[in-house]
Amino acid sequence: LAPRLTLASGQGIPQFQSASPWSQYLYSAERTSRSPNSGPHRLCILWNISTGSTIPPIVADNRAWIWSSNNRLLCINLTTGSILWQQELAAPCSSSSLLFSAPYLYAATSTKVLCLNASTGASVFSISIQAPLYLLYRDALYVVSDNPPRLYRLTGEYLSYSIDLNATPTQPPTAYAVEGKPLIVVPCNYSIYGFWGQNGSLCFHSKFTASLATPIVFSQGYLYLATSDGFVYALYARNGSIAWAYWLYDAPFALLPTVSGEYGAVLAVGVHGTLYVIDESGLQTIGSLNETVCAVAAADYLYIGLTNGTLTVVQPLSFFISSTLTFSKPASGIAVYGLSIVVTTPSHTICAVEPIPTLLRIHSPSHVPWGSPIHVFGQLISDQGLPVPSANLSVQLSHVQIRTSTNASGWFSATIPTVNLTAGNYTLIVRSDESPIYAAALTLTPIEVVALPTSITLYVPSTASTGTCILVRGYVRAEHLPQHTRVLLSLQNPAGICKTFVVDVTNGEFTYSFTPLKPGKWLVNVSFPGTGTHLASSASASIKILPRAHSPTPLLLTSLVACIAVLAAIKCRR
Repeated sequence: LAPRLTLASGQGIPQFQSASPWSQYLYSAERTSRSPNSGPHRLCILWNISTGSTIPPIVADNRAWIWSSNNRLLCINLTTGSILWQQELAAPCSSSSLLFSAPYLYAATSTKVLCLNASTGASVFSISIQAPLYLLYRDALYVVSDNPPRLYRLTGEYLSYSIDLNATPTQPPTAYAVEGKPLIVVPCNYSIYGFWGQNGSLCFHSKFTASLATPIVFSQGYLYLATSDGFVYALYARNGSIAWAYWLYDAPFALLPTVSGEYGAVLAVGVHGTLYVIDESGLQTIGSLNETVCAVAAADYLYIGLTNGTLTVVQPLSFFISSTLTFSKPASGIAVYGLSIVVTTPSHTICAVEPIPTLLRIHSPSHVPWGSPIHVFGQLISDQGLPVPSANLSVQLSHVQIRTSTNASGWFSATIPTVNLTAGNYTLIVRSDESPIYAAALTLTPIEVVALPTSITLYVPSTASTGTCILVRGYVRAEHLPQHTRVLLSLQNPAGICKTFVVDVTNGEFTYSFTPLKPGKWLVNVSFPGTGTHLASSASASIKILPRAHSPTPLLLTSLVACIAVLAAIKCRR
């Protein structure tokens, strides 16, 4: 696994795993500007302190050392951004004047070279050297000064030798091994000098038609450099002779060796942001950004600082930009440490990290009756199985969203009401927010909100006579039934003619009256059509309608009354 930000066991405290140290200017004595570890492809700011520097940082052992703009040397905890110690120095330093070689930190001011305890900042020793510009560590500490121009070799606090240089040094020295022996290459304006590290004897001297524009990079037996007229050279590292050279339209300011999987031998970054890949067979343009100020790399990504303050993460082969950060001022230096980077600007120092992958474990019902709440609970853990505390999450079902957070053990819970939903199939979406430490996690869980059953009870008389008013009464029964709803009531007469009526239901009860005029079998059907929350139901009944019995007609009654009256009158006369 690549070194990365992780969690202390049983706690939510981020820690950095051991990573290859960015121990000196441009990573190492070979000036490759490239960490062998996998680097972050997405960046989130872990901390940002308002102590800036024009000097690139040094990072090792979960600490960063920077030389601040006000001549203070600071040691910063990489996890928290807190200052562990600081030393105020009387003089400024150059761009490559910090160097870490456990357990010491070396720093060069305008008048001396300091050796400090890297953990405490305590002084171990100092050596007076006039105008030391550059520091390099290979088998010993090498110091290059410019007034007078000299190369020094220090073993501990003792001077092994010093060599006069015939020209002013213009770039930091580079060191590598030839047949097991250290070779120190010092760039001096229009030429470079190669000295054997053990005794300082001259190995080679190579000249160029223009001044050197980049530090010298050593990789796989070659030295790579660029000159101010736009040429990139490959030299044989053993003797400094030229292997090949190409001219670039966008004059390079940074060179980085390629790694396995990338074609070509060296990456060149132009001042206007053009990225080239070059080897002895030719060059190829990969892509272009804006004007650049610095560029470093990990095993798999480039980190390019632009003049507009943007830091861009680029995949070299595809030129895919996977992440960007924007600062108020352009970067003055970048160091890659595992899945984190430390960036210095003239006003701030920033640590950005690859967020820790996280995983959500969710417990929720697969189905729930409408009207009943959905209880969701779960745990957010890191990819190493450790709990993630105090993380913010959203739990969403359709348009209903609940915000919650994890406790100290990474557990969380949420309750989602269903009364504002309709029955159907849904996807429960649980998402944790991305933070400077943790990546976002997402899980999708299907949940069915089930419609509630309903039933209808219907009351009608079994028989009745024509012309009689008949009352149809009934009930619609269901949980969470709305106080006011409607049913459809259908009446079918003996001739098969059907009529349908909409009947209101109040508190679950409904009534309807009608007067049948035709004898025979009448059918009554009541149906609840269902809603988005309740299922449909129906009930039916039949009524036998009989003809009404005939009573004496009014004419007969009148005749009968008249006869009686006549008989009464006759009797009276007698």
